[in-house]
Amino acid sequence: MVRQYSQAMPFAEAVERAVDECIEEGVLEEFLRKSRNEVISVSIFEYNEERHLQQEREEAWMKGREEGREEGREEGREEGREEEKKRVNTLNGFLVADNRMEDLKRAITDVEYQEELMKEYGIE
Repeated sequence: MVRQYSQAMPFAEAVERAVDECIEEGVLEEFLRKSRNEVISVSIFEYNEERHLQQEREEAWMKGREEGREEGREEGREEGREEEKKRVNTLNGFLVADNRMEDLKRAITDVEYQEELMKEYGIE
């Protein structure tokens, strides 16, 4: 009953209406008459606690998801740095093998020139 009523009204009202209806229909009538306020309070508290725990789980999941994304980004950046090192080392090896020391010296400080040489050697 509470689930049904809570779709159309605030949860606290839905609990009260469900308790009233149970009393009218004789469902746990004596218990509900005697402990009406306690039943309503506990129902609302448990609902709020369940909702709170669900929100905490969702927040933890989102935080973990974001942390995972950041970790993935960092791994990607690290892999990119490693790949770039390999490209530069490959270029340096070709330049030394071809005895192009002046080009090697210039490529150390001139990134644009370094990229030109990589294209020349077909290094991707």
